[in-house]
This record gives sequence, C-alpha cells and structure tokens, in this order.
Amino acid sequence: MSSDTTRGAAPSPPAAPHHGKPLGRPAWAVLALLLLALGVFLHSPVLRYGFLGNDSYPIIAAARIGSLVDLAGTFTEELMDGRFPYGHFYRPILNLSVAVDHRLYGLQPRGYHRTDILILCANAILIALLCRTLPFRRPFWGAVAASLFLLTHPIQGEITSAIPRRGDSLSLLFLLLAVIAAGRPGRNGRAAAIALFSFLGVAAKETGAIIPVLVFARAYFIPEGNRPLRAGAAGRRALPAFAALALYMILRFAVLGGLGGREPVGPASFLAGVFGSFPKLAAHTLLSYPALDSDIDVIPLATALFLGIVAATLLLHRRGPMAGTARFLAVWLACGWLIHGLAGATYRWYVLHLLAPMALLVGLVLTERAGPREGRIPLLYGTGRALLALVLLLLAGANIAHTPLLKNDARKTASSGRAERILGMLEDGVEGARAGEVLSGEKILGLDEKAVRRGPGGVILPFSIQAWADLRFPDRTIRIVSPDEGEPIAAADEIVITIREHPGLGSLLRRGGDGE
Repeated sequence: MSSDTTRGAAPSPPAAPHHGKPLGRPAWAVLALLLLALGVFLHSPVLRYGFLGNDSYPIIAAARIGSLVDLAGTFTEELMDGRFPYGHFYRPILNLSVAVDHRLYGLQPRGYHRTDILILCANAILIALLCRTLPFRRPFWGAVAASLFLLTHPIQGEITSAIPRRGDSLSLLFLLLAVIAAGRPGRNGRAAAIALFSFLGVAAKETGAIIPVLVFARAYFIPEGNRPLRAGAAGRRALPAFAALALYMILRFAVLGGLGGREPVGPASFLAGVFGSFPKLAAHTLLSYPALDSDIDVIPLATALFLGIVAATLLLHRRGPMAGTARFLAVWLACGWLIHGLAGATYRWYVLHLLAPMALLVGLVLTERAGPREGRIPLLYGTGRALLALVLLLLAGANIAHTPLLKNDARKTASSGRAERILGMLEDGVEGARAGEVLSGEKILGLDEKAVRRGPGGVILPFSIQAWADLRFPDRTIRIVSPDEGEPIAAADEIVITIREHPGLGSLLRRGGDGE
C-alpha cells in the first residue's frame, strides 16, 4: 500500500497472531451448518404463533405482488401503502421480502416466521464470517462465541415472531455484508458490493444509515497490510456507501414527498431521544427482556454494566494488535445507539444494532489473552480480562435460558389464541352479512359495554382489521370504521363493520407492534 494512503510515520502493530494452525474452510463451513441447525432448533417454538404485531396484516396487504406493476410498486410506494396512521416510511426491501412470503405462504404465519428464523441464522453466520476477516487472535473461537451470543439472545424471539420487526434483522444482514465487503482484499467488485449492500440495508430499515460510518471506521481503525488507512483513504473506501445512502434518500423523498418518519425531530427532541433511549437500549443489549419486565428496576444497574464492559474492553485493548478492533466495535455501539435518537420511540428489539457489535466484543474478550508487553502490570490485566470474561459468560448463560425453546412466552401464546378467536368471530359475522349492511364489531364479539370496560389489556386497531378484511375477503368490499366518527352508512355493494379503538376488546395482534 502506498504511503499516501496510510497514516502515522511509525508502523502499526502486527496483525494479531493465530494460536496454533489456522482452521481452513471446511471448519468454517461446518460452523455455518451448525449455527443454522441450532438457530432453527432453538427458535422453532416461534412457528406456532399467529401474526403478532399491529402492523403485520397491513404490511402483507400492501406488499402483495400479483403482477409486474405490483413489483414495480414495491419500490415506488411507502411502507404499508399509507395504511400506517402514525407516520410515513419507505422500506422497499422489507416490502419485497414480505411479498415473496405472501406469494409462497399466503396467510399462513408459519411460513413468515420460518423466513425470519432463517434471516436470524444468516446474521449469526455473517457475524462468524466477520470475525474471520477481523484481526482476532483466535478468529474461529471468537466467531463461535460471537455468533452464539447473537443467536441465543432472547430479543431474537421478539423479532422472529412479528413481521414488522423483520426490517431490523434485514437491515443488520446487509450491514454485515457491507462491512465484510469493505474488508475484502483488492479492488475488483469491492466498491460495487459496498454500494449494493449499503442500499439494501437502508432500504430494509432506516437504521441502515449507519453503514457508511461503519465502513469508514473499519478502514480507519483496522490495519490493512502494515498500517491503517488515513482518514482521506478511509473516506474514499466508504464513498460507495455514502452514495448508496444518498440514492436511497432521493428515492425516499420522491416517494414520500418529504423525509417522512413519525414526526419532525428537532435538535432538542433528538438529544432527548438519544439520552432517554440509552438506558433501555443498553439494558436490553445485556439482559433478557423477561428479567427487565420484572418488578425490580434493573435498568440502572444494567446501564452501568454496559458502560463498564465497553470501557474495560477499550482499556484492556488500548494498545496491541486488537486495539483497532476494540475501537471499531465502540464506534459501532455508538452508532447503534445514536441512530435511534431519530426514531421518536424506543422498542426493545431496536437493540439489534447494538447486539451485533456486543456479540463481537464478547468474542474478542473470551478468546483474547493478555500478552506480556500489553501492560505494565500483566497480572492486573490478566485478572481484569478474566473478570470481564466471567461477567459476559454469566450474562450469556442467563440469556440462553430464555431462548424460545427453553422459555415459553405465555403472552405470545395467549395473544395468538385471542387473535385467532377474534378474527374467527369477525369472519363468521362477515360471511353471514349482506351487502349494504352495517355490523357492530362489539356485538359480533359478544361484548357488552360492561365487558368492554373491564376487558383484558391490549388494543384492536381499525387499520389492522381493515387490512385483514382486505386479505381475507378480496372479492367483497368491507369498510372498517370507528363508531366515534358518527353513524356510518354502507353503500349498496359494501359491508361496514364498526370497531371502537380502545383497550377493552382484547389483543387482536400483540401489543407493541411497530411500523417504525
């Protein structure tokens, strides 16, 4: 590499040495197959759930592809085709993936969940491959630790069980591909791969906007040859990713007629969102969400633990061949946190972009060993690494115990059952109705006002019911309205169902579904 593309006069530390003979491609292929099998096995209970998330039916209804015109519309329409009442988003890759599932599985939830599990397994495999390209001292065993941490984290069960959250996992998948492509030796096809994966990542969900920064950070912090790149050369490496982001923003503006999102976020709102979201994001990155849902407030402790782990990793790797990797992961964690300040809301599955770098950090710590020249007090450094590794192992063990296979989620099971019953009753009501008739949703469900007032928690959202009706009865015109809007009048060729949006009707779809 020429001197004008590297920074610093002194040569950088040598690449991290491998201990023992490096494992070849067969070992990595076996690891990938094992991760696939383990992921399918651990998350198989998700297959029994119905459609969870308030936005599942609207996404399916808007993403259907019946012709080439519909296929083109995938890239020219906003998310849910404007059905989402709380904001405007442009995620054509999410739309396309759901459209493919609808073509294959219709309205069978099992097929959609299977796709989400396969995306999770792919992300775990890509984390392992990324370890292979980073200067880990023991890349194979670092890959094992990192991919298992990502694969077994309980938050994955929240993502694989609800279609609206697929955007997060798809965005991570293309992010990993872009970062891997950025480390490819040589120039042939590298820029094109970075640009393609960067566009797909941000087009799956807006959080993919952090990809250009990560491509730059990898080039800047991770040595190539004898020295890291200078800032200018690292910027040129990331230029295809920035160009892809610019193209996405142009398309988004054209489709949405503006930037979209929930609400415009000013500087004050952004800062409030950033600092307000950090404790929850940090806690959910480390702990299983059942522990965080307990009566004991463990978020302050988990936040302090998160900061302590990152600080300890940077301190223990402030010099030596692993310093660049530790700094790159710290930048990744910061990007995963800061991007959610723009969201206007914080859900626990948003931690996926923090979970990936934390998984790599786990792999780094658990497979690293203090060298004799890495600190003035080797015993102190060795003890610090041992304690940090112990903490991470304990956290990983607690999270594994809450994977879908080992910990049944009663709330999801109950929500799926309620949804099936409610939709079954609505279906019976529609099938027995005549065109021009107005039906009361509460009467169909057998609820009187007293039952409504004391009913179970959760919400029925009219826009979700409307999408379900469009999918279930494509040959009939069904209109869902709120009785609060006044006495509805049905046209001669339509059926009107009144649905009051309040917490008394039970949960049609699992509360907390998100189109954002």
